[in-house]
Amino acid sequence: MENVDDIDELRGAHFRLSVRIIGCNHLRSADMGLFQGSSDPYVVCGLLGRPLAEFRTETVMKSLDPVFDHLGVIECCKPTDSLVFTVWDYDQIGADDLLGELKIDFEDLFPSGIDDILDLTVHVPLKAGKAPATITLQVDCEPIEYPETFSRCFVEVCGAT
Repeated sequence: MENVDDIDELRGAHFRLSVRIIGCNHLRSADMGLFQGSSDPYVVCGLLGRPLAEFRTETVMKSLDPVFDHLGVIECCKPTDSLVFTVWDYDQIGADDLLGELKIDFEDLFPSGIDDILDLTVHVPLKAGKAPATITLQVDCEPIEYPETFSRCFVEVCGAT
């Protein structure tokens, strides 16, 4: 099943995703006041539109280049799913600030997974000369259930008592 040319061939299959969030780099400073110049980042990873299939890293205090080395597992990923990473700045008062996000479609995960540094989409303009915010990930995609193949079996009953 490793050489699947068409994602439709995987319809009905389920996969287990092992996701290691290694860290982020070049995050923007979102803290104000005494802690100006830093952020308190954490990452939420999950399947788009499926809030029960997500996990969260620990918060790393006062860092623009946090190291998480967090392993999470997502069960029952489908070939139509997208894996989403959102990086947040934790705030004790008020709402947490969005630092960046990344969406990876299933086609980019299967069959070989991901082991890379990827750019985050940010919604605040970059300062001139500042490197883009990145996230370092390892994702393995393991099949746990394949759809039944469509086959027919014919039985001829010759007699019964």
